[in-house]
Amino acid sequence: MPTYTFVATAAAAQACGYQCHLVDVDRDSWALDPQVLLQHDRLADTALVIPVAPYGRPVDFQSWQAFTNETGIPVVIDAAACLDWMLTSQVALPATIPVAVSLHTTKSFGCGEGGLLLVQDPDLIMDGFRAINFGFLDSREAVIPGLNGRMSEYHAAVGLAELDSFDSKLSKWHSVAAAYHAAVSQREDTLPGHLWTCPDVSGCYVIYEAASAEDALRAQRRLMECGIDTRFWYGSGIQAHPAYSHLSTDPLTNTHDLAGRLLGLPCYTDLSATDIGRIVKALI
Repeated sequence: MPTYTFVATAAAAQACGYQCHLVDVDRDSWALDPQVLLQHDRLADTALVIPVAPYGRPVDFQSWQAFTNETGIPVVIDAAACLDWMLTSQVALPATIPVAVSLHTTKSFGCGEGGLLLVQDPDLIMDGFRAINFGFLDSREAVIPGLNGRMSEYHAAVGLAELDSFDSKLSKWHSVAAAYHAAVSQREDTLPGHLWTCPDVSGCYVIYEAASAEDALRAQRRLMECGIDTRFWYGSGIQAHPAYSHLSTDPLTNTHDLAGRLLGLPCYTDLSATDIGRIVKALI
């Protein structure tokens, strides 16, 4: 799995009994590259690959399907923040790869807690049902080990309501992104970095890519002095957390670089143009 991701990726794999090995990400996509991974020297020891879509960036599902077809290694895609992209791009799911999506309240499509497992393979769908229902399906016999992973009825009801109004909410996410870019273009000074908004990332994120880690820290300090919160969403990578510091890793050149330069800015549906102007002014 990539080391540049939220710690839940590693936690989920370890809960299933896997020993995690952390791989560096591509500098441009911020994600694993299936073509590069085909040459990895530990491929013969690999039982599962978990690509991650950082900040909901679009995923090349078909390239990962080709990877698993060629290697025979199962793939599960952590597409936690990708639901808004998937709903609007009409992307085709991979034939045999499960795609995990988060419905946490921080995501563009959120209902508090819960998630989706999107699967084309009917057998995997049945295994998924069993796994989140104590191993039961159509009987009280546990066919596989399972747990109570079902969504609460309350959160499911919130999700249905979210679905009813999601077109309107999606429009608001796009308006926030447009307001950020408008605020940048109205300034005489040049933004000393790049601003990532939807559709390049999920609508719930605005990511400032600074030229260097030092520039990112300076920007964070300026914003903090103005009372504006920021976040390095993935910290310095999984390997930097004490709970996962023992994991084996590849050299992590790109991870170390990106983790210090990608700074999350405020982003929510009722963020006003005035507030966005304050943020951009402080950033510049």
